[in-house]
Amino acid sequence: MAEISKAFKILLLGIAIVSLYYATMYLFLTDFYYAGFGPLHPYYDPWATRVTGVTMLCFFIFGIWAIKVADWEKIRLYTLFGIGWLIISMIEGNFVWFDTEVKVSPGVITNRILNLTVGIVFIVLLLYFYLQEEKKLK
Repeated sequence: MAEISKAFKILLLGIAIVSLYYATMYLFLTDFYYAGFGPLHPYYDPWATRVTGVTMLCFFIFGIWAIKVADWEKIRLYTLFGIGWLIISMIEGNFVWFDTEVKVSPGVITNRILNLTVGIVFIVLLLYFYLQEEKKLK
C-alpha cells in the first residue's frame, strides 16, 4: 500500500470543493447560474447543464473517497480519469471563442476565462502529483 502525500490530499480536497461548487450551480441552481451571464445565454440547455452537474457531483464524491482511501494503487485510475476529463473539457470549452453569439456576452467570457484558469491549474497539479506518485513506486 503506497500512501499518497499530504499535499496530494490537499489538492484532492481542493478539487472536491470546487467540484461541489459547480455541482451545486449546475445541478440545483441552473437558472441562477446562467442568469449571471446576461439577459440570454445563446446555448442555455438546463438538462445538459444538469448532466454536467451530476458529473461534478461524482468528482466531489470520488475526491472525498480518494482522500479517505489514500492508497495510490486504488486511486490511480481515478486520477488518470480526472486528468483526461479535464483535458477534454478544456479543449471542448475553447470552441466558445469561435462563436460570435457568445463573444458578445461579458459574463460568458469571464466565466470561460475563470473555468479555463481553474482547469489548467488542476491539470498541471494533478499531472505533477501523478508523476510524483508513479516515481515513488519505482
